[in-house]
Amino acid sequence: LAAIPSSLMLGTTTYITTDVASAPFLWVLPLALYLTTFVIAFQARPAIPPDITLLLQAAALAVCSAILPFSANSFAMELPVHLSTFFLTALMCHQALVARRPDAAHLTEFYFWMSLGGVLGGSFNAFLAPVIFNNVWEYPLVLVLSCLVRPWGDWKIGGFTKAMLIVGVAGGLGSPVLSTFVAPHVYAKPVVAGFTQIQIFDLGVLVCLGASTIAAFLVRSHALLFFAVIAVLTMGASTAADRTSTTESWRSFFGVLRQSRTEVPAIGGPVRMLSHGTTLHGAQALDPRWRCNPLVYYATSTPIGQVFLAKQRQTPALRIGAVGLGTGSVSAYVRPGDRLTFFEIDPLVIRISSDPNHFSYTTRCAKGPVNYVLGDARLSLAQQPA
Repeated sequence: LAAIPSSLMLGTTTYITTDVASAPFLWVLPLALYLTTFVIAFQARPAIPPDITLLLQAAALAVCSAILPFSANSFAMELPVHLSTFFLTALMCHQALVARRPDAAHLTEFYFWMSLGGVLGGSFNAFLAPVIFNNVWEYPLVLVLSCLVRPWGDWKIGGFTKAMLIVGVAGGLGSPVLSTFVAPHVYAKPVVAGFTQIQIFDLGVLVCLGASTIAAFLVRSHALLFFAVIAVLTMGASTAADRTSTTESWRSFFGVLRQSRTEVPAIGGPVRMLSHGTTLHGAQALDPRWRCNPLVYYATSTPIGQVFLAKQRQTPALRIGAVGLGTGSVSAYVRPGDRLTFFEIDPLVIRISSDPNHFSYTTRCAKGPVNYVLGDARLSLAQQPA
């Protein structure tokens, strides 16, 4: 009961600061909400009664499980959903913890075990999860496990509850079935009343996930059934949300890096991309004719490209410093007389971008030397000569 809120605080913080928005001090919100749940849970007359907490938590968790993998949702929708789900789940756990509080003679022991639980929950996210997961799986995993904290109810399950269990599981399984067997054959052709096949397919996925979300809320009084529907819903939404072909995924102290692949016929077909959370850090065409052409916001027509081309017309040899490596796309601008130094904080990014099996801008496209300075650029830049 103490470990789940502690783990969720870190999981929610990691998720919203990488997959929702990279904004300064956004981490303060989960921490403030976490501390607020203690204040409410230990009140003699809680501002939010446990019954209301259980009702709201079921609704928030069901919605959060359905939208969690869809990182393209708007910031204004995602942030309140994730924060409210975390707040209500942490409050539910802490209120259950307070309900089990012993008499005053054992309060020291009670607070010791509560603190130890918090340490274990945080340690799982900080030390174990980055080693065993290549994505932020600890966040949805602990959200699903929190369902078991809810009241289990009796074993007499009525016909309506059984029907909702079937609807919830079927809806959760329906979206991955559609994504696996139908999505490869879906095209942007108008079929019915101007709607394209893609739009009808998306509507089908939405109906499946929506039905599963509603069914989960309706079986909330039985923790095991709620747990089962939420688990299937989470896995189904995750399958339906992945529209790009993620070929590899890595995780370091600084977050999760994903290499994906998409088809762009205009430049020879397959294009390899590198992303961190919702941020695309570069792309490279696999066709030899386009391989050394910088793409996305590094292309020659972009402000970055215009700066390089303008400076090259002025100076035969440039000394260039770049903060942040990504795929190393700007290496394609390096001429034989130029020198390029990347200032990069994550050694994993250096390893990926300098491996031709992943990206070859720095190794095969740059015609001059490319160097790396590992560390926080705010500090390492200050140590460079004038």
